Amino acid sequence: MKRTFFTIIFSVILLFNFAFNPEKANATSTTSYKPNITTEEILQKIQKRYPKAQFINNSNAITSVTPFASAPPVTSVDTFLVFSDTGQQNTSGLLSTPLPVAGQTEVYTLIIGYGYNYPYLNDVLIPLGISENYESAFEDIDLDGDSIVDGLLYGVAFNSDDVIPNGGVYKHRAHSYNYPWNTIISTLNITHE
Repeated sequence: MKRTFFTIIFSVILLFNFAFNPEKANATSTTSYKPNITTEEILQKIQKRYPKAQFINNSNAITSVTPFASAPPVTSVDTFLVFSDTGQQNTSGLLSTPLPVAGQTEVYTLIIGYGYNYPYLNDVLIPLGISENYESAFEDIDLDGDSIVDGLLYGVAFNSDDVIPNGGVYKHRAHSYNYPWNTIISTLNITHE
């Protein structure tokens, strides 16, 4: 059971690297999606708020995880970046995208704390991984440079011309694994050309 769980987690990390890092994707990839931004560029944006932030690659530590305490609850959910064929939009703290999107669109959410994550577009749950209309993945992140995971970056990609031709509402709901079992939701109205 543990081996299966760890295999799934490792697969998700690989998926993130292939789905959101074009330099790591090979010619035999099953998706034709080309991301608008790399994880390094996203990290630079996060470092403006958290200067010591770094992505944590847990693929080497999967067999040696030693918990010392309960995971901290979710304290923040921020849908902070939207990229599309029309350009980059910083959406932190906004209720709507400043400009309409078009074509291939990526939405990035920073979650602080540990919990279950449920991204929705127009009240339709977006599955983790590759599905008919979406690609989604996450990457663990350390915000203060101590090499302890503080949260995660969650990315969702889709063709807005097909999925939300008249615009839509993106919601990312995170529910804490532990006490106080709180739920925090980030909502962003995405307008379309």
